[in-house]
Amino acid sequence: MEDQGAGMEWRVTIELSGADGTKRTHEVARGGGADPLSTFDPLGLTLDDGKLLLAGVQRRLVEARVAEYSALRRRCSHCRSLRPLKDARTRRLNSLFGTVEVPAPRFKPCRCAIAVRSTLSPASELMPDRCTPEYERTLAKMGAWLPYRRARRFLSEFFPIGDDLPWHETIRRRTAKVGAALERETLSRAKTPRAVPPAETMTVSIDAGHVRAVRGHLGRTFEVMAARASVA
Repeated sequence: MEDQGAGMEWRVTIELSGADGTKRTHEVARGGGADPLSTFDPLGLTLDDGKLLLAGVQRRLVEARVAEYSALRRRCSHCRSLRPLKDARTRRLNSLFGTVEVPAPRFKPCRCAIAVRSTLSPASELMPDRCTPEYERTLAKMGAWLPYRRARRFLSEFFPIGDDLPWHETIRRRTAKVGAALERETLSRAKTPRAVPPAETMTVSIDAGHVRAVRGHLGRTFEVMAARASVA
């Protein structure tokens, strides 16, 4: 019997081009090698393959973006010198496509002390909430539709959100935060006076009437005038 050998193998890579023209290629996922004559092996990508692929692409994109931004922010915009390194930390970003932990260097003020006079943290500027806006909106939406634990199970079924955090508690906090922000926005709009468009015409109506005094009560009469103005 002829040996067919291993089946088709596949590999997905991502190419990143920096602002300085440099290019880097990273492998994000690979698979295949199944029996080519088998009808039981999955055809195409499985759900786990897709989540692994998305998580790999997200990790490489976030790492490259933070590294490029940090390098650009390190250079002083006034004298073009490099700011001294204060320390090297890490910062985590939560997203629908995985939690990414990236180097987050902090820089001391430039010696010219003109552009910035405090410690500079580029990673904190890029991810102040430690999550992507899409991640926060989706968690809040699912938390509004479903119980928090059920929403967490539903999201983990289709997204590589990870299992290392109490996600039902995270969903509760994110839902409350987005709800509070929407409430503040609604109240702010209600307090803001609406701009009235200029009127093409104005109509003023004035009417008057004489009111007789009640008999036996001081014997006085008075006149009432009413006016109404409308624009169109």
